[in-house]
Amino acid sequence: MIPATLERSEQEAELKEERLSVVRIDGARHSLIWAYNRGRSVSVLLDRPEQGAEKLVRLVGAFTPGEDFDVVETLAADYEEHYVKCTRAERIPPRPLELADLGYWGAPVAP
Repeated sequence: MIPATLERSEQEAELKEERLSVVRIDGARHSLIWAYNRGRSVSVLLDRPEQGAEKLVRLVGAFTPGEDFDVVETLAADYEEHYVKCTRAERIPPRPLELADLGYWGAPVAP
């Protein structure tokens, strides 16, 4: 493989982030972030706390490589409507990341 090809592959694999919005959850500021690589083989929507006691980044959604950005924006709006704007008692807690979720990205999954 020639160096230019290696450089291009590294650039395509580099993760980029776009802040879609800033929201307040229980008084703490959070950013909704779309993280992706140039080839869009990876595309996820994250809730990243910017302040407050909570430091855990939440995975809100994962998208297939060919998914349109409209789908990402729709999920972000849905998350704001059904999680951010709800009272704590009404929120459905996000489930923890499971091993099967990693299989979605092509990682081997144990039986």
